[in-house]
Amino acid sequence: MTSPRLFLYLTIAIGLAPLSAVHAQVPPSPPAAPGVATPPAPPQEPRGPRPLRPLRGRDNGPGVGEPFSRTLKVGANSALLVGNTRGDITVTAAGAGQIEVSAVKRARGTDDEAKRRLAGAPIDVHATGNRVEVQFDPESGGVQADFTIKVPSDCAVDLRAVSGDIRVTNVKGELRTQVVSGNVTLDGTSRIGVIKTVSGNVQITNGGADTALSISTVSGNLVANSLGARGLDFETVSGDLRLAGWTGERINARSVNGDFEVAGSVAKGGRYDVESHSGDVRLVLAEQPGFEIEATTFSGTIGIDFAIKNENAVSNGRGRGLRAVRGTYGDGSAHIRVQTFNGDIQIVKK
Repeated sequence: MTSPRLFLYLTIAIGLAPLSAVHAQVPPSPPAAPGVATPPAPPQEPRGPRPLRPLRGRDNGPGVGEPFSRTLKVGANSALLVGNTRGDITVTAAGAGQIEVSAVKRARGTDDEAKRRLAGAPIDVHATGNRVEVQFDPESGGVQADFTIKVPSDCAVDLRAVSGDIRVTNVKGELRTQVVSGNVTLDGTSRIGVIKTVSGNVQITNGGADTALSISTVSGNLVANSLGARGLDFETVSGDLRLAGWTGERINARSVNGDFEVAGSVAKGGRYDVESHSGDVRLVLAEQPGFEIEATTFSGTIGIDFAIKNENAVSNGRGRGLRAVRGTYGDGSAHIRVQTFNGDIQIVKK
């Protein structure tokens, strides 16, 4: 079973900043009124792309290390649950029929202190049928465990960490991750369900989901290359969203402070809703299919490469560009809504 203390850490930390409450405090953009001129805004320097925050690295420092290893036989429909309060978790797909758990425990201090701490910080491994649970929750500080685990490619994986990075490669089973302080890096994971982190970046390469993918972070970026899912729900208080090679029927993205850049294709009947209180939004879209567009910015400009019909546009005044656009491109089969309070909006062709 999941350690009660670990579960408490995750519940408190991930629930510290409910994004719906944060957004409730953000004043909405005033509605655009066709034909009504707005006061000119002071000149502003154009903003370039915000550099991504570097991935967090951790220095383990000097100390005493102790290896751990255990192999457990599993059958079809296997599942792995890992809870780690201190240390990294790395999971990779390997051969079928077993789960290999390797770890290195490390403790700081003099040799005697470190050995005493290691002895009082066991790694617990339990197997029930085809389900394997691994827990590391030391009572004292100065001890951590870094896990390297090999699983069957179709294994369902649930990873929970308080302080440490998570990396998963080529796992095709359902994947769920929760981290308080740490980065999440996924490569070749086709059934992502949920990713939650309080402080950390999320990087996805060649990822996907069976239905909707939910990603939330309080402070961190989401960067994805080749991501496909029926829907994407992304929420962050402070972080950027950058998607390249996106395919899906729905996006619902919210940020208080962050830039959004999405490059991909919309689907017929798809709905794409992007909102940032303070940040630029850039959509790079294919010419087909068509879409309805509703774009609004209070302090910024709007640029659209597509020939929009039935424009309901409002100028920023003095030739500084548009601050509200509503219209249709092509068959209008998809719906796009973009809103930012303080930032520019660009919708360009691939």
